Amino acid sequence: MEHQVQIHQAKSGLPLLIVRGCATASSVDPLAEAERWFKLIEPQVRDLPETARVGVLGLGSGYHLDVLSREVKNQIIAFDSDPALAAASDWFAHRFPAHVSLKFVDVEAGVASFFSADDVRTFISNRIVLLRHKPSFLRDQRGLTTVGNWLTGRDRLSLNTHLQCRAEFSSLVDCDRQSGEWLLSVKDLSRLWKVEAEVSEQRRLFRILEELVR
Repeated sequence: MEHQVQIHQAKSGLPLLIVRGCATASSVDPLAEAERWFKLIEPQVRDLPETARVGVLGLGSGYHLDVLSREVKNQIIAFDSDPALAAASDWFAHRFPAHVSLKFVDVEAGVASFFSADDVRTFISNRIVLLRHKPSFLRDQRGLTTVGNWLTGRDRLSLNTHLQCRAEFSSLVDCDRQSGEWLLSVKDLSRLWKVEAEVSEQRRLFRILEELVR
């Protein structure tokens, strides 16, 4: 895998990673590109509660994570599914502050393997904000889209993992009406939702769940 990754110099003088001939950041000025990216996503991360977590889909060359970690002090996990970047992980070693961690995902191992990791289950146990790094999607759209779908509960196993890990969700679902089976689909929710879910606070949580699976 290592021969698939090269280090080039941008016109600004900063180094950047080239994966299979595809630049992972701007070949002109990757740091300026990262600053522009942050301005676009800033409304999503402004004034987050301390317990909220931020997920970034795509490592790129790491410059967007440099800017994000400087401006946002919530826990940040950057996900990437490209084996070539995983093989070049030394590029990212000791680069980011303590509230930033990297997660290389083996998409071929499947969704059950992904959610079996303690760090992933901890990550989704509270409110999450998921950000896309566009240059990374140009490099690995299939893999990052899959990871994004898992993190937003777009299949049965993903949805159920979110329900189990988020106490405010699982406590509202009436498991007695599931005939002993835990795997729910979005269509099941209206059938299983408790009558009490109509009260305002629970209805608000239902809206959050609807956002999760949108």
